[in-house]
Amino acid sequence: MSKISYKTWLKITVWALVIHIMLIVLSILEVFIYSLINPNHEDSFYTNHAELTGPYISIFFGFIIFYFVASYLSRTLTIKKIIIALSLPIIYTIMDFLMVHYSGVIWKDHITIFIISFLVKTLGSVLGTFLGNGNKKT
Repeated sequence: MSKISYKTWLKITVWALVIHIMLIVLSILEVFIYSLINPNHEDSFYTNHAELTGPYISIFFGFIIFYFVASYLSRTLTIKKIIIALSLPIIYTIMDFLMVHYSGVIWKDHITIFIISFLVKTLGSVLGTFLGNGNKKT
């Protein structure tokens, strides 16, 4: 029975961190663009906007990014692809949970969107692993 190598686990973990950074940057970029469209407000206005839109930016772009990263990671694996499909979003979600939890979130207000986010990113990862371009033989 073959095992997933340490190098593969490291790649999955690093990519989970990179995805996290990418999604944070996209959220910041969205607020920046919004501030250009709707200028001359106090910082608290844009902070509230970021808190409202950030999770949805993460869900939408998260699906796309997870699809492509999982497709990329799975292109060299011929067996046990399910490990990539599930571990990538699980590792990401653990990191996300820690960041959100220690930012002082009120979980009863945030848990539904957090679960939806996890499920959408997992779907993107599963589809990318098994249907993505990285799986086509050339």
